[in-house]
Amino acid sequence: MKTRFSLSSESSVCLSFSGGRRQRGCACGAAGGGGCEQREEAFTARLTVAERGYIVRTARSVWSEPHTGAPGTPSRVPSPAMSDSDDDTPRLSSAALTALQEFYSEESRRGAPQTDEFAVGSVDEDWSKSQFWYGEETAERLAEEVAREAGEGGRVACVSTPSVYQKLKQRRADVLPVLLEYDRRFSIYGEEFVFYDYSNPLFLPPEVTAHSFDMVIADPPYLSQECLSKVAVTVRFLTKGKVLLCTGAIMEEDAEKLLGVKMCSFLPKHNRNLANEFRCYVNYSSSLDS
Repeated sequence: MKTRFSLSSESSVCLSFSGGRRQRGCACGAAGGGGCEQREEAFTARLTVAERGYIVRTARSVWSEPHTGAPGTPSRVPSPAMSDSDDDTPRLSSAALTALQEFYSEESRRGAPQTDEFAVGSVDEDWSKSQFWYGEETAERLAEEVAREAGEGGRVACVSTPSVYQKLKQRRADVLPVLLEYDRRFSIYGEEFVFYDYSNPLFLPPEVTAHSFDMVIADPPYLSQECLSKVAVTVRFLTKGKVLLCTGAIMEEDAEKLLGVKMCSFLPKHNRNLANEFRCYVNYSSSLDS
């Protein structure tokens, strides 16, 4: 069985396999075209230009190395989807069908209505930056807490807490939130975004002045004394007094020493379950402790 599609003089992808081996006479460079050319025309006629391009890109990565057939060795080559009796009605292999499904899913996503720019999760988590978004209920509860404590027209600094910032904006809370965040994808929020790198805790723009926020909520990206110590420098610089810290339970002693905060009974939840127990800490009388 041989099936091939050639999309240009520079792009020819072989989808010909039998028993885990490439077949002769196909686009992989072997001599003799056999009946591939006739089936290619019928095959490619069924694909849109976008579909062809997508499968070419996928095929280059998926079918670049033939499988030797050694027992127990994962194969990068798809199992044949056709037998010799199918030669007149070419079909994609299961792997290529998966590629097409991914293509359709991506097209569907692109065509879907745009997500609310302030919805939690509208910017995807990046685990390499230790990003784990709060669940909806937690984001809502924390946003409600900081809005109430900041007071009408109060300023709220959201230090590495984009979920809380987004929820404040989404619920149109009567406060003035600012997001201090390392991930520049959040610069879509314009002047309310401030680039923040905890390793330089006081490297802030001139408009972010000392003790200018009625409420500061912070979530250090790492569960380490070094990280919490530096974030605490930022928090003490920003706040007029009130602090809500979200971090692991293992940081309780350091949190109290650095920021004078106490653990609350409220248990925050994330969209993805974390291995470490996560808690909230405050330095004022809070509804999170009731």
